[in-house]
Amino acid sequence: MTTMLESPVALRRGQDLVSPELFEKVSEFCAEEYGHELSTARRIVDQALAFLKVMGDTRAFDMTPSDAVDPG
Repeated sequence: MTTMLESPVALRRGQDLVSPELFEKVSEFCAEEYGHELSTARRIVDQALAFLKVMGDTRAFDMTPSDAVDPG
């Protein structure tokens, strides 16, 4: 039996935590510094910001990002 949510769950992105200008600036730095394509750097930075939000909200200071997200 499947159940439907009464209201949709809003999906949030890490990049929503900072201004668009700051997100682009950090993404460009990540691309240049680590040799990533800009689209890849954007995904890395998005996930790094989401990771930091989760750590701060849960006070789970023993968490570590994956190797792929770490450059963000």
